Amino acid sequence: MLSLLPASLPFAGSAQPRGPEELDLLGAGDLRDWVEEFHPPLRERAAREHLSTFSLRDGILRCDGAAGNVGFLRYAISFCDFDLHFEVRAPANCNNGICFRAPIYENQTPAHTGYELQLMWREVEDPISATGALYSVTPAIAKVSLLPDEWNSVRVLATGTRIRGWINGTLVQDYDQNSSEDTRGRPRCGYLSVQNHGGDTEFRNMRLRVVTE
Repeated sequence: MLSLLPASLPFAGSAQPRGPEELDLLGAGDLRDWVEEFHPPLRERAAREHLSTFSLRDGILRCDGAAGNVGFLRYAISFCDFDLHFEVRAPANCNNGICFRAPIYENQTPAHTGYELQLMWREVEDPISATGALYSVTPAIAKVSLLPDEWNSVRVLATGTRIRGWINGTLVQDYDQNSSEDTRGRPRCGYLSVQNHGGDTEFRNMRLRVVTE
């Protein structure tokens, strides 16, 4: 089995683990391999109060939305090409996302420096903010609805400049970042993170395979 580096020693995307090993991203049983990143207005308070809005127990990553839109939980290893699978559950009206290929969050969110596959449990008017969209980049190619209070399956496959996404088995994204000047320069390696946008959300069976073909 591949040995993961501890969270204190994240490495650059060019030195990502080599496939075909599948990584159980929640397999440590705690958050040692994850780093919570707060929006700038909350960073001082979070450091002072040791604030955390995520917990991991019995293989389920839970996001406490009581504090509102506070930021992201980032996996401490950077990846380039990967195949990610997980399940997500949330109540109606929740708003979350999975971010990937982003640098460490400083001023611009991972959705704007990398990508975010939008996960929404409600209808929105703006198609680039709807479920299955690459947030602020491109709408979903198929309309899907996440089932509230049930486990929904999500897959993200990023290889080279091509990004594909599936929700409950339906292809919702097939995007080439070279197809737009707005994304042509975005990184092809980076960190993945889950978003805390103020809703109580759960993640499980989060597994990633490094793609080296």
